[in-house]
Amino acid sequence: MQPWNEDMPQKGDLNHDGQITAADAIIALQMAVSRGHSDDADMNRDGSVTSLDALMILQAAGGGDRD
Repeated sequence: MQPWNEDMPQKGDLNHDGQITAADAIIALQMAVSRGHSDDADMNRDGSVTSLDALMILQAAGGGDRD
């Protein structure tokens, strides 16, 4: 989980609770299935929300890459 200043929205915090968690990744997956869009969910900035964006949010929730 990544806390930050609430005055500045964080990319990937889709439920706006001040943390990036698995719940945000689930929201991104729901957007991907329904072809919804949010700039905060479009982690790789390719213009669409996909399962890759959800994976990137999940990785951010876990603290990053785990090789």
